Amino acid sequence: MRTLCKKYSWHEVMQRDIRDHTIILDIDGVLMADAESTIDPQIASYIATLKEHNDIFIVSNSFRDARCAYAAEALGLPWIDSPFKKPSVSILNYMQYDHAKPMLVIGDKLLTDGIFALRIGAEPVMLHRRTSPKDRIVIKLTYLLDDIAYSLVRLWYTR
Repeated sequence: MRTLCKKYSWHEVMQRDIRDHTIILDIDGVLMADAESTIDPQIASYIATLKEHNDIFIVSNSFRDARCAYAAEALGLPWIDSPFKKPSVSILNYMQYDHAKPMLVIGDKLLTDGIFALRIGAEPVMLHRRTSPKDRIVIKLTYLLDDIAYSLVRLWYTR
């Protein structure tokens, strides 16, 4: 659980030499804020570099299929469109991946991405969330609840 207590910036993640992993990548709050419609070119460039040495899958809890399809196409990555949502481990049944490679989950929400990472034995890489003042209110409320949970976990495990 201690690995969930630190949040990283994209800049910090880009400094790591991540190789030979299976990476599960979130969209909302990670690649784009909820109200954004394009991926930051610097993030897209880094994802292209990650693809050279890792297997990467987009797994999102979004019900906006067009958004998921856009991210997958823009980055040239497979989108795992399963009936299950994180933190369900059943998502793995929809992925064809090398079970020998260590897994890494890059996300922004403890209650979905963080718990999912722990349940599948992956390293969680929790990012500072990308937000926009134009994010939908339901998303802002979800972020608030997740931030409260994150604060409680951090308080508990950093004593």
